[in-house]
Amino acid sequence: ETIGWQIDKDRLLQFDVISKAHIADAVIDYLENLSALKRKFNNRMPSRGEFIEATMNKGCPAYIPRLKSPTPKEAIDVIRQAGGVASVAHPIAAIYEQNMTVEEIEDAIKSFSPDGIEAYYYYFSKSRKDQKFEMVHEFVDLAKRLNIIAVGGSDFHGVSEKIGNFIDVGMVDEEYTMTEEQFILLKYRQDAI
Repeated sequence: ETIGWQIDKDRLLQFDVISKAHIADAVIDYLENLSALKRKFNNRMPSRGEFIEATMNKGCPAYIPRLKSPTPKEAIDVIRQAGGVASVAHPIAAIYEQNMTVEEIEDAIKSFSPDGIEAYYYYFSKSRKDQKFEMVHEFVDLAKRLNIIAVGGSDFHGVSEKIGNFIDVGMVDEEYTMTEEQFILLKYRQDAI
């Protein structure tokens, strides 16, 4: 089934794995889509994230459910087998997008035992018109309770001239450093792998 966007298939076929970001860029960059994109996005070009959220996420016309995804525990096992350190990405999104509580997040994390949790992170809720939420202290405390490391925001999906000065996520103009205790814990966990 088609929903009307044109793309350069050869552009997408150059990638080993094609993600939503690749597809969104291919649609946005295809000149023949310019008028339709502006009509759909209030007379302006959407960012990659805006296009994905309006077109490819659950409940949208181009949404395709995943057939089988690894469980958090399976993913963590693979990360550790490869010598990596597994961290839970932006748990704050679970609060504002899935209505979970910090306690529910804590219970879930206990069940799959990651090495860290993304605590230093500002969340801009798309469902609440980009309202900014900050729960750094709550997630740093959670990391301490669970004896895991608190890590900083890292959810940046590449540089694009279309982004300009607006970046959806992370800690803009903020600097955080790892405490000696966190560094030792991280080093200990890496050495144990």
